[in-house]
Amino acid sequence: MQAAVSFDQESEMILNALKSGLAPLWGAQHILTGRQNIKYYLDDAISKSQDLSANESYQHIFFIADFFGNGKTVFGHYSLIQALNNNFLVAKISLNRGLGFTKLDAIYRAITEQLFDSKSNFESSFDRILTDWIKQNTRNSIQQVIEGVSDICIGFAEGLESYYNNFLSNDILGQFRALQQLKGDRAVSVSRKKTEKMQGRLTKSNAIDYFRALDFFSKEIGFSGLFIVFDEVEAILNLINKNLRNSAYENICKFCDMTENSNISNSIIMFMLTPDLRDNLEKGIHSYRPLENYITQRFVTYNHITTLMFRELTTQDQQELAFKLKELHSRAYNWDPNYKITDSFVENFVNYFNHPLVSKYSTIRRFVRQFIDILDVTSQNNEFLPSKYLSDLMNNSNIQL
Repeated sequence: MQAAVSFDQESEMILNALKSGLAPLWGAQHILTGRQNIKYYLDDAISKSQDLSANESYQHIFFIADFFGNGKTVFGHYSLIQALNNNFLVAKISLNRGLGFTKLDAIYRAITEQLFDSKSNFESSFDRILTDWIKQNTRNSIQQVIEGVSDICIGFAEGLESYYNNFLSNDILGQFRALQQLKGDRAVSVSRKKTEKMQGRLTKSNAIDYFRALDFFSKEIGFSGLFIVFDEVEAILNLINKNLRNSAYENICKFCDMTENSNISNSIIMFMLTPDLRDNLEKGIHSYRPLENYITQRFVTYNHITTLMFRELTTQDQQELAFKLKELHSRAYNWDPNYKITDSFVENFVNYFNHPLVSKYSTIRRFVRQFIDILDVTSQNNEFLPSKYLSDLMNNSNIQL
């Protein structure tokens, strides 16, 4: 997982990410607050995926909705870490970066480009995973895996066979080309395919087979399965026409159908979205009936599909979050904030943040950044009085608590 760092160093990394408006990749467990009900369903799914006999499988899809800036990405990162701790191969894909979920082959490529395990420090590591597998297994066991994969997807099996043969002959270029074949890279040329007799090049029509093969392969080589987080799924609303949006929703349905029909070995998939995607009657999921049938209420659980809505953080949750940030700041910069950042100050800051004149323009992300700013200034300036600063803020806004 993460390269060894002290908790003090990790605390500083978390704070730096939060000050930049980002959810920290590591350490999400130190700031996750008020999500006990969601954690229950995640922990239950992971537990069920571990408690299986040799021929059993477990699949689950989560649709998790929350408003922008309220911490769903933090929960996504927490989920990835829990999956890594339970020996999953994981990937996190953000849809707002040019990937609109309209093409299954592009989705598969994005997954393989972001694939990593607990050794990878959140860096793509498909190549290293393959070489570890080859080094740790006999020719016979490797061939058995390839034969099993070939029953699902011939193109993926051919890529594995090519990678294995090129590894044995120490052909680095051949390994690279085979890896690109496994990732479905468009740069794999037709002439090279003919030379190596590869028949199953990735297309939109066989991309689900490639995903199923990757899922099967991950389980066969000793991992618990795949754990995939699709973040910012509401980006589908930005697609320019209905046909594109319907294509995206149809592809999400294909993952749901595959999961409901147990056509994958052992995968957990999360779709993280804002309520807009659910509530927009013209462009959202209600405009596509098959997907609407999967996501029809605020809170509903099917056999393999769970739809959840984050509740807003209460003032008690926000105080707990502030105390966590204060502890991280104390550890990161080796100082005692308690003599100025008192429990009373935290309570007043939370009440200020929740005043109607402030809260309607604010998110939890803004709450976090503003509180860290106060911690920064207090730690660096002995003359700064956070209580006076907060009093001035309230006076300037004509706020009385």
